[in-house]
Amino acid sequence: MIFVYPLGIPAYYFFELFKNKSRITAIDRDFDPDVARIAFLWENYEQKMWWWEVFECGRRLSLSGMLVFVAQGTASQIVFALVVSVFTAGLYIHWRPFERESDDDLAITTQASLFFTLLAALLKKLKVDQMDGYNQTVFGLLLVGVNCLGLVIALAGPLLQEPVHFLMKSMFGEKRTHNGTLRGMDADSTKDKAGFVNHFVRVAKSSTEEAGWEPYGGEREKIR
Repeated sequence: MIFVYPLGIPAYYFFELFKNKSRITAIDRDFDPDVARIAFLWENYEQKMWWWEVFECGRRLSLSGMLVFVAQGTASQIVFALVVSVFTAGLYIHWRPFERESDDDLAITTQASLFFTLLAALLKKLKVDQMDGYNQTVFGLLLVGVNCLGLVIALAGPLLQEPVHFLMKSMFGEKRTHNGTLRGMDADSTKDKAGFVNHFVRVAKSSTEEAGWEPYGGEREKIR
């Protein structure tokens, strides 16, 4: 019975999600009564990420029950948790599974918090903080601050979203002006190999202005 809950529940979740995959990935899934009963498994995720709740169950299991079987009470146990944490954080960053961008940001932040918490646990286990003479008060406050990042993002995120978005666009973003001198390939100029090569070289050497792009935040040096 010890394996029924940790393995049986995720397996049942996957069965239900896979059986209703076509409905869950449909545009009107929010109005489909046939999948409303399992909405808690998919409603927060993008359509293509219909399976993510099963992955999340595996992540939680790996960082809780599975750790009991990995060199309990040793530094190796913490290292195993760190490896799982880094791997799952990478998947969160790569896939960004949630429908809302703010949920993705919060999930990634909490994954980072978990990593630093486990890292701090490893340092304590190996007594690195004592050998290197860490200030225990500062060390403790930093750990508390790291674990509060998720709460800060959740509370202050909506207020900071627009200013941060504007700042990022001003620093790194560009917008399409549709008045660039560079145009796409046409049949006449690229009908032979030489014409195609010339067009490709021109595209490679073109500036953002020639391509019809300009910075959001005013004038800055054009990237070639």
